[in-house]
Amino acid sequence: VYMGRSAGGMVAGSNAAFSYEPTPEMFQSVLSADPTGLQLLPECIVKPHFKTEAHEVYASALEKGSGLRVARIPNYMALACKSGSCVLQGSPRPADLEWQNAKGHYYGHLDAVYDDLKGVKRRP
Repeated sequence: VYMGRSAGGMVAGSNAAFSYEPTPEMFQSVLSADPTGLQLLPECIVKPHFKTEAHEVYASALEKGSGLRVARIPNYMALACKSGSCVLQGSPRPADLEWQNAKGHYYGHLDAVYDDLKGVKRRP
């Protein structure tokens, strides 16, 4: 059994690349510049505290750039996995799931974000 909260959940995935933290200093010192996770979820990048407005474009670009899936986990929810199958459990705040439907509102710069992510380690 593995249980992680916040950053502890992120490291369960293939790559901890989806974070505004750690700071560059922490990334170099603690992670030795390697965001590789524990690989307990080898096809996923875990993103706790997910808010659609703030994170969806980056999540989509990261999926496209890495070939991995981003597990989008809003606050008040948990990702439960067993025998290769995962489900979200809990009740997120509706505000965390809000999404603008205006054409191009989020995806207007998706290709630019994707180009910035080309260095993220791709799934073999």
